[in-house]
Amino acid sequence: MVAAFCGGGSGGGELVDQQPAAAVRDSKHPEKGHLEFPASEWAGLLGAVRTGRL
Repeated sequence: MVAAFCGGGSGGGELVDQQPAAAVRDSKHPEKGHLEFPASEWAGLLGAVRTGRL
């Protein structure tokens, strides 16, 4: 799965769900690499966002 998203400004990003991890990169500068998160950390981040902790 690949998902693209855009924030309120001019930035954007892409998410690749590659089990057992997720990778995120800046869609305007993909040559600068990506950040990879293990599945457990990604789930923790999503949970924090969903519950308003972030």
